[in-house]
Amino acid sequence: MPIIPNFSEVRVLVVGDLMLDRYIRGTVRRISPEAPVPVLHLPNKSKPDDRLGGAGNVAANIAAVGARCTLCAITGNDEPAEALNRLLQNANIERHLIATEACPTILKQRITDKHNEQQLLRIDVEEAFRPELSRQVGERVIALLERSDVVVLSDYGKGTLGCVETIIQAARKRGLPVLVDPKGEDFTRYTGATLITPNQSEFDAIVANHSNATELPQQGEDVRCALQLDALLITQGEDGMTLFQAEDRGGMRQFPSEAREIVFDVVGAGDTVIATLAASLGTGEQSLENCARLANYAASIAVSQHGTVPVSREKLIKRVHRRSSHAMPIIPLVDLLQVLHSPLNSGKKIVFTNGCFDLLHAGHSAYLEEAATLGDVLIVALNSDESVRRLKGPERPVNSLANRARVIGALKSVDYVIAYDDDTPEALLAEIRPHVLVKGGDYDDVKQVVGHQIVQKNGGEVKVLQIVDGLSTSNLIKDIKKQK
Repeated sequence: MPIIPNFSEVRVLVVGDLMLDRYIRGTVRRISPEAPVPVLHLPNKSKPDDRLGGAGNVAANIAAVGARCTLCAITGNDEPAEALNRLLQNANIERHLIATEACPTILKQRITDKHNEQQLLRIDVEEAFRPELSRQVGERVIALLERSDVVVLSDYGKGTLGCVETIIQAARKRGLPVLVDPKGEDFTRYTGATLITPNQSEFDAIVANHSNATELPQQGEDVRCALQLDALLITQGEDGMTLFQAEDRGGMRQFPSEAREIVFDVVGAGDTVIATLAASLGTGEQSLENCARLANYAASIAVSQHGTVPVSREKLIKRVHRRSSHAMPIIPLVDLLQVLHSPLNSGKKIVFTNGCFDLLHAGHSAYLEEAATLGDVLIVALNSDESVRRLKGPERPVNSLANRARVIGALKSVDYVIAYDDDTPEALLAEIRPHVLVKGGDYDDVKQVVGHQIVQKNGGEVKVLQIVDGLSTSNLIKDIKKQK
């Protein structure tokens, strides 16, 4: 399970093709009598949904995980440029934009049916940037290198990175990692970079044939060596990612896709990958494998959303601790607190319950489902194995904490699982400060519930839920022993 670091001190410089992604959503009710095309009805006073695209989406993902991001790019002097400036400011991204009257801001307008997000039409406005503008970008970037930890070059082939070789050389001379999302069939422009992240089709194009499982290892290593890269990461959609790095001496490491939900949209997933890699490397992480594993998780979140939506650190924490089928889904308290206090959960009602949950049965399931209805986020705190033994005796628990956490964490009603070593959850309650403390049983008064004072003092409430008669772990264990 990858560790999610604190990115707050990381400084990432993003350079590349900035564009505005504009979504115009309406309702399709009929086919035009003038031509066999759908008629899109727009609500009165409807506004487009503007999002950062291209290098802007990379920057937005970097800022979303909490790193400090600076963006250097080219825009026109027009309304889309104004929209981009507002979006960048709202995302807390430092801007170094070179505005020109000679070319428009790159704009991609997607016309969609709001009911199913079906894209009906895309309208692109763009012109290639002149070489003198890319030279201005290069000059500006060199001045910004001294206050950067990592450099990301986001190349969409629009002309911003006409001086990419100069930028790579200058950054590497300063000892900075340079990550490139490449474009086109001439990858020699990126020689000497730390890492490049082509997708499978881009990689296939530069090796002049379609890769297969037999050819890929040699092809990947050949490309890495020819370009003098520390590493090459090929993103492969539903097949995950493949990493080639110098230290593997011709070997490769594969990361299966971590996507767990329906894949809605792969647009921007590559931006999320390189942004997460950059932020991770900027923390001082030496293992590219660890960085790639975390980027793989981030990509699985990106493709589960419509359009370009930045992946926050809070979403990463939830995915790694809640969704990974390969890890015990117990979230550390420090990460849980950061998630609960983040904008992602702002205004949400937090529900807390605790127990051993040794042998999960129908009574537990019904109880947790009812508890989840009392708020927006349900946290289940599990007694550690030692705590269970002190409370229940030396023969308990039947299931280890790891197994209990996996089972509880798999329930749709449960959002987070946390563990505690004490006999009571009072220390956790003081830190988490839930809005609702839930307990199951035949309590005559909520004052009998351990921790009620802490919750009520913080303005929360205590709820007692009735348990299903006859269902308990102790009874199940007795029944099992009888059958032996």
